[in-house]
Amino acid sequence: MYILKNWYFEKEKSSYRVWGNAYGNDRFPEGQWIHTSAVTAISCERGSLTISTENSSYTARFCEHQANDQRVLRQALRDFTAPDDAAIYEKIGNAVRRKVYHEKKLPDPSTADTCAVLSFSSDIMNGFVALDLTRRKKHYHTVAYDVRKGMFQDLIEISDYELDYDFRFFAYSKNAFQFEPWSTKYSPVFLKNTGHEPIYVSTVYGEFEIPAGETKLLGTEDNSVKVLSAGNEDKNFDRTMVIHHDSYDK
Repeated sequence: MYILKNWYFEKEKSSYRVWGNAYGNDRFPEGQWIHTSAVTAISCERGSLTISTENSSYTARFCEHQANDQRVLRQALRDFTAPDDAAIYEKIGNAVRRKVYHEKKLPDPSTADTCAVLSFSSDIMNGFVALDLTRRKKHYHTVAYDVRKGMFQDLIEISDYELDYDFRFFAYSKNAFQFEPWSTKYSPVFLKNTGHEPIYVSTVYGEFEIPAGETKLLGTEDNSVKVLSAGNEDKNFDRTMVIHHDSYDK
C-alpha cells in the first residue's frame, strides 16, 4: 500500500481522484506529486483513510489533508463511507488543526514550566503507566503504576486528591486507549511512548498516534486551521498521473 501526503480530493462528474505526494511506490521518486486514477473505495482506520483505485491502494493520514476541498471531501466521504461520513469528516478537521498547532513550536516537557507526562509501555498488559509532574520548572513527583492483565478491560484511574490530578482511561484494543476528560492543574498534558510499537489515544481533544519512543501533546485549545489553496485543470480521471511540483501553485 502506498502513502499520500498533503492530499486532497477532486471531483469530475461522478468520479473522484486524490492529489498528493506519493511515497513507497517504486514507479515514482519519493514525494513525487501525483493524482490517482478514479477512486473505487474508501475506508477508515486509526486516523487514516485507505483510498482504493482500480489498480492501487493508498494510505492518507487525516493530519496530512489539505483543507482546500471541503465540499468535495464531504461528498466523497458521504458516497463511500456513510453513515460514518460526518464523524470521519470531523476527525480529519481535528487532525489538521492539531498538526497546525504542533507546528507553532509547542512546549515540550523539557521547556514547560508546568506539565504532566504520562509514560506508557507499548504493551499495557505487561507494562506500566508512569506519571511525571512538573510545576514551575521543578520536577518533584513521579508515580509508577503497575497495570496487570486483569485490569485490561477495566477503567484505570490515576489520581491524587491532595496533588490535584485525576486521569481515567480504558484500553479498547491492543495499544489503543480512550481517556475520559481529565482534571489536573499540571497542564499541558503529554503522553510518552516508551515501548516498541505505536500507541493510539482518544481524548476529548481528538485522536492521537504516538510512535515508539516519541512524546506528544494530548491537550490543545487551539481551534485555528490553515487553509491551503490549489488549482489544476487536468481532468483525466482514468490513470494515475505524475505532476512535477513546479506545476503546482500553492
